[in-house]
Amino acid sequence: MSERGYSTGFDPKPSFLCLCGLTMILALTGCSQGKMSVSDITDEPMTAQVTVKDLPEMVPAYGVVAGKTIEVNLEAKDGPLVHLSQKAFARLSASSQTPECRVVKIFRNANTATGQAIAWLKPLSSEPLPDGDFVSAQIVIRVKQQVLTVPREAVYIKDGQTMALFAQKAKDGTVSYGPVTVRTGIESDKDVEIISGLKPGDEVVTQAGIGYLYPDFKANADD
Repeated sequence: MSERGYSTGFDPKPSFLCLCGLTMILALTGCSQGKMSVSDITDEPMTAQVTVKDLPEMVPAYGVVAGKTIEVNLEAKDGPLVHLSQKAFARLSASSQTPECRVVKIFRNANTATGQAIAWLKPLSSEPLPDGDFVSAQIVIRVKQQVLTVPREAVYIKDGQTMALFAQKAKDGTVSYGPVTVRTGIESDKDVEIISGLKPGDEVVTQAGIGYLYPDFKANADD
């Protein structure tokens, strides 16, 4: 207690929190003497199987909701590929709606300077869409039958080459991972066609494989 009878709030005995704080300061001081080494990542990579499936080839489009239709712009190279009645999938920016649509009108070379085209998509659902909302869409221009595919996350670019990380299981049950050069074809929003380099049933890494793609990579934090 102070002379006026008020507690000063001071405890002459070091508390547990104070000791912890002192320990942390000492630890940080030691780290500042040089680089802090970051331990290697030891998590097992996540894998997916190479599968055969029908793969839709899509072109992107961007626009707005205009009443009961969606008006979108197409790049000049994609305009000739879009035709009436083709399926499309739209994604609205202001909501979680992803309506399935059909192409109901196409105006090629709408912009004479850039060659861009305009297409109008009609949602199959009668549910109203927010007028003027921004939309990104994917228009299906064809479906390629029974092609070899992997998830998009399984394809890497290293030194200008397209690669996948192949998972190989030994007789003793251990799994090793190594890069393999692949040739890719068409892409959907989720999958990529594999033309060569892999076969059905192979396992490829989809996550946590950077250490196997770059085996000499070391992470360090400067002081």
